[in-house]
Amino acid sequence: MGSDIGGYWIVTNRHVVQQQQQLCVVGADKKAIAGLVLPARKGKFSKDLDLALVFLPCTSKEPFKLAPLASQPVNTRLLPIVHSTGYPTPLKTNPDGPPYSENEGLLLPLLKNPLEGGFDLAYTSGVQKGMSGGGVFIGGELIGINGTHANPLWPGQWRDQDGKAVNEQLNNKLELVSLGISAAAIKVELNAAVVPSAERLNSLYLLKCNPVSP
Repeated sequence: MGSDIGGYWIVTNRHVVQQQQQLCVVGADKKAIAGLVLPARKGKFSKDLDLALVFLPCTSKEPFKLAPLASQPVNTRLLPIVHSTGYPTPLKTNPDGPPYSENEGLLLPLLKNPLEGGFDLAYTSGVQKGMSGGGVFIGGELIGINGTHANPLWPGQWRDQDGKAVNEQLNNKLELVSLGISAAAIKVELNAAVVPSAERLNSLYLLKCNPVSP
């Protein structure tokens, strides 16, 4: 959603922003802008949804580059090619920031129901630590965001959104793929989102976001 609401919505993971209420968003042009994190929406599943909305007030006359959300659900049975994007955490500090990464893979029809965290996309693209919240694309359309990477450090037990453990076969497959949150789930949160009040937006003036060195 764009500047017609006085700003822009940025979508990322809840585990990325954690408990922060304000943060600095750094764009591809290395400019840093203060944004407000909306609290988790109350609901049966939304409080456990690993998705957060950040409102970025429109302070520039130049339009942002926006990725259009997919208008229709994706047919995963066709095994479409997807690209997962993001900025992997580098092993060494880089003054220019982490490098951008874009990895190709297949979208798989593994999930009939969302998992805990709201993960409802499974794909073979390599997602590394630091790429959480990065876009997952088919062509030029955003079909979701990364949530967690493949090959975790230790095996675990995946559960669905009702807290029920998935069967062993599915659990083993989930250990080998990357997981994300779909555009459909994002749209639900965007439709329920309320633009922060002027009082909350004014609090951003206290947050100093310095531009990143080129």
